[in-house]
Amino acid sequence: MHCSRRCIWRNPAQRRKSTWSDWRKIAGRRVPQITQETSGVRQIPFQKLSGSDFPIGVRRKVLTLGTGSISSEPTHVLIRNEIVRERPSAEAPGNRELNRGYRVRLVDTVEGTWALVAREGQSLGYIPVEALVKPF
Repeated sequence: MHCSRRCIWRNPAQRRKSTWSDWRKIAGRRVPQITQETSGVRQIPFQKLSGSDFPIGVRRKVLTLGTGSISSEPTHVLIRNEIVRERPSAEAPGNRELNRGYRVRLVDTVEGTWALVAREGQSLGYIPVEALVKPF
């Protein structure tokens, strides 16, 4: 995994949890840059902390695509077999069939009828929205 300038950890394998101290350090670096760029005035965050550090989140594997990212956590299950289409259209080519019970991540919907789905951070393509249900 390549670590961009927005990455919290230099070696992502070293950490599994994001802590308050991690985010405090990021804010200390980024806030002055962002405020200088947006308002022309460099603002430095004031920090007065007490107590112990604590975890505030758990790392999840994501794939960065352009400006967004796709989580590897599934959100929906197919209720019937469906062909994955290259575009949101029944006439679009499709070269893969997903079976009933297959767990996917809903990435986006198109006109409320087509769903862009992913699995393990990889975009698969489009299937009809009515073929998906939330398992929880």
